[in-house]
Amino acid sequence: MPISRVGSRRIGAGFSAGCRPAGGACRRPFTLLEMLIVVALLAIVMTLALPRIGHLPARLQAERCVSAVQAVLDETGLRARATGRPFRLLLVADEVSSRFTVSAAVSDPLALPLSAAAAPPVSEPEPAATVSESAMVPGTSEYVLPDALKWTPESLQAGTAVGDDGPALVFYGSGEAGGPPLEFHVGKRLYRVDVDRLTGRADIRLAEGP
Repeated sequence: MPISRVGSRRIGAGFSAGCRPAGGACRRPFTLLEMLIVVALLAIVMTLALPRIGHLPARLQAERCVSAVQAVLDETGLRARATGRPFRLLLVADEVSSRFTVSAAVSDPLALPLSAAAAPPVSEPEPAATVSESAMVPGTSEYVLPDALKWTPESLQAGTAVGDDGPALVFYGSGEAGGPPLEFHVGKRLYRVDVDRLTGRADIRLAEGP
């Protein structure tokens, strides 16, 4: 009897110090080496992620400015094609803010780089009430751009003459367009705006910056 009791005690001690009884999983604490490896991996992940997180607001701000300019150019081109009338997009800017103003186009040699044979005729200015004939066509006459967007001095003088308020782009009902390339800064990023002369498609790409 004493021997059987001693054996049962040893078996019970083995279960309590090691694994669970049959049907259970074996548990053991983390070793110091395993904990150090986990901490090191977390430190590496944070080191790689923090710079990207820090640049996220600046990147979102740049994307917002690019989207704003792209929307202005696309809507003006759509407006010209939908109504069959040419529209002049004038850039007006100062040190604080900038905006595009839209008006019915007249003959503007500074914004007509197309050949004489390819250039469509330009109609006389239309009354403001008849500029947009459909609810599907944007009818605004002014687009205010985000304050973070800063145009370069060269862009503000591009294709202008004495007395001009700023550079202008012209979009035709045929889909063609004309006007000088423009550049703007958003923080340290420099973007270039080009409008295709034959299709009127606006292309905005990163010229410089991180």
